[in-house]
Amino acid sequence: MSDPIRLLCLILAGKGRGLAQRALARLPAGGPLSRLPPCPPLPEAAPLRRADGTRPMKVLVAGHSLNLEGAPLSQLDLVAALAEAGGMELVVASVQDGPLRREYERLGIPVRLDLPGLGGLYTDADFTRAALDLGRRWRDEGIDAVLAVTLLSAPAIEAARLAGIPALWNPRESVEPHLAFRPFGAAIAARALACLHHPAATVFVARSSRALWAPLDDRRFHIIANALPPWRIAALSGGRDAAERARLGLAPHEVMVLVPGTVCERKGQRDLARALERLAPEARAVLRVVCLGDGDGRYARALDRDRARLPPGLLRIEPAQADPAPWYRAADVVALPSRSESAPRVVLEALAAGIPLLVSPVFGIAEQVPEGCGALHCPPGDTARLAGLLSRLALDPALRQALAEQARRRFAQINDFPGLVEGYRSLLVAAASGDDRVRRHS
Repeated sequence: MSDPIRLLCLILAGKGRGLAQRALARLPAGGPLSRLPPCPPLPEAAPLRRADGTRPMKVLVAGHSLNLEGAPLSQLDLVAALAEAGGMELVVASVQDGPLRREYERLGIPVRLDLPGLGGLYTDADFTRAALDLGRRWRDEGIDAVLAVTLLSAPAIEAARLAGIPALWNPRESVEPHLAFRPFGAAIAARALACLHHPAATVFVARSSRALWAPLDDRRFHIIANALPPWRIAALSGGRDAAERARLGLAPHEVMVLVPGTVCERKGQRDLARALERLAPEARAVLRVVCLGDGDGRYARALDRDRARLPPGLLRIEPAQADPAPWYRAADVVALPSRSESAPRVVLEALAAGIPLLVSPVFGIAEQVPEGCGALHCPPGDTARLAGLLSRLALDPALRQALAEQARRRFAQINDFPGLVEGYRSLLVAAASGDDRVRRHS
């Protein structure tokens, strides 16, 4: 790593501020890294504790939500697999409650709702107080390691540092460092960014996501690709289900396009609604689009207005489902018109179900499904091209069949759930024991 970038890492940790500021001055003028906020001096951390190996390792998994969304669902699958493997005592902490709490409790994994959310912290002092309180509790109860899921779990990383507990961070967003925490104000953004320096390892889910943060990598950045466990795959297999289609009100000749994911600007569902206005008449007659995963706020209300302007039945908006498998078994195409993603779980679900994909090839999506591997690509926001591709898929069953066969092959190539579980397990064990394996040697 070059000296300017090494010193930039120091400023993010609140150290070497004078030298780091001069290093920043040597970076390209106006570049994104030159706009990172400086961090104030940080509270002193407790001595780093190490697991003694005399009892099962106690791991706390911190996440921002227990809702039916991609990152929380992937977290659940990982925690369930780690619990089944044995050798670890697992605890889950979250900012928000949600339906997945019942799933953890069914597995006998305790859940607590005491994780501070970034949106409730306003000053540097707020951040420190919340992290100190959390860290003391974790240290008192003998937590050996922390796994913090998504960038929104930054307070958990700071709490672990202050308590001297080794931590892994698992960002699941594709966003540049200078934009990552901007919505929370300069003071909180600076403290959250400083947390990047603290974990024993940071685990990204896509190469393109890691690349955004590469200038801050000191050989502790890893990639573990998302994967689906066998029990999820089994629920998705079986092919197109005529009974499910009938239950959902789909006629045999209709082509159902499933759009999984919370309705929000980042996922681009309104681009799809605008594309539906431009469909060829013969495609409009057979196409039925279902957004699975409602949202709230201005964007969701705008999408609902878009839906009302379209012909009846062309676009449906349904709530998130605890079990989305029946919807996949009824679908002919899965569409993801996203503006930004890291490596979405729903791509794997579509591939596992053998369903053609129509995607915006942003960040990790392009790694999951290169064109010709079960997917057609459309640049984000290009509603004219999106309309054309939707029409092609609606009217060409041979194309859909060819893409479906490619999708099944692609899933077999990239899905490695045992490798995912072992990757996280080995990093957690190494971090808790002080093993240098958490640092990449290439």
